[in-house]
Amino acid sequence: MNTRNLLSSLLVFLMPIFLVGQSVVGVVSGEGKPLVGANVVIEGTDLGTVSDDDGFYSIDVPVGDYNVIAYFIGYSCVTNVVTVDSREVIVDFTLVIDAIEM
Repeated sequence: MNTRNLLSSLLVFLMPIFLVGQSVVGVVSGEGKPLVGANVVIEGTDLGTVSDDDGFYSIDVPVGDYNVIAYFIGYSCVTNVVTVDSREVIVDFTLVIDAIEM
């Protein structure tokens, strides 16, 4: 096998690694405490999760630019724009209590 064919074969096997991306991870908090059960979604996709007992979340996403949205009942929604490449991206959210009108 010549060098060109070897390089082409390697590229075919390694290309999925570059396209898979990594994870968007972080903590959702409000009023200085972790928010348990906060929703975190990737806008325009079916990807999302719910924060755990420590407010932590993790979403595996392909490479690209995304709006990451966090929301929780009684709090204002927060959006962050992120670029995901071949590394983990940390996006922490601090939600603010939303005024409730009666």
